[in-house]
Amino acid sequence: MWYHKSNNQWKIFFDYHNCQGGQICILGELRKVTFVKKVAIRGTTIYNFFLKPINSKQSHKSSYFLDLKKGVVFIKSSSGKVLIRTDYLNVKLTNDEVSLL
Repeated sequence: MWYHKSNNQWKIFFDYHNCQGGQICILGELRKVTFVKKVAIRGTTIYNFFLKPINSKQSHKSSYFLDLKKGVVFIKSSSGKVLIRTDYLNVKLTNDEVSLL
């Protein structure tokens, strides 16, 4: 499980066993961690989720891809652009791997 600390208390961020997310407050806005799918890339399971605003409507959303050992490694914008952490892969993603995201 992944946790975050808020108001001196540990709260669940993501339970990968049950693929359920918790809630997190970012810049004063409460968001729900919503699991989308598991993706297997190069022998590693990566969990895809997005942060859904609870109190407001948002027309765009970014998808986040979490490697349990390394943290968030990919971000996919609402326009489809994929951002990759530079220390995660030595070789570019193939078109087949990008289509999994």
